[in-house]
Amino acid sequence: METIIFLILFFGASFSYGLVAVLNPTWAWKHGFRTSKIREPNQADLLMTKVMGVFLILLMIVMLVVVITNLKL
Repeated sequence: METIIFLILFFGASFSYGLVAVLNPTWAWKHGFRTSKIREPNQADLLMTKVMGVFLILLMIVMLVVVITNLKL
């Protein structure tokens, strides 16, 4: 049961961060891995943040399908 709760929280958090990166890339870029970014993001930064968000969403969907198909309740 604890494993299922952990997986739900992990997949939910990763999926929601990917969604934020796609919908609001400026906020995601500024509050990403390093919080001490002083400059404003340029177009390349925002594009890579969106690409990372789409990749994260797709990865979480694939991992969720694999876990659900292999999970034995």
